[in-house]
Amino acid sequence: MSTEPQLISMALPKDRQDEMKRAGSGSEEFLERRARHLLSDTEGMFPVGRLEPDEIEVLDTEMTRHGALDWYRNPTGGGAR
Repeated sequence: MSTEPQLISMALPKDRQDEMKRAGSGSEEFLERRARHLLSDTEGMFPVGRLEPDEIEVLDTEMTRHGALDWYRNPTGGGAR
């Protein structure tokens, strides 16, 4: 809660679970995934099943911009960088 940017250290979680599949019409279906998430799997992909459709649209748009590196959605807020 500062008016000035603060330098903080970050650590990757040792354990993280995200929904990879969802029960669909009689079977489990893999959720959509996107590349370049900070916590991507070994294939470089991350499920976006928890995102709202408008968030996915913004993510897809922002990640095509020159200079976009990776993305991370804050669990309590959200965003791409």
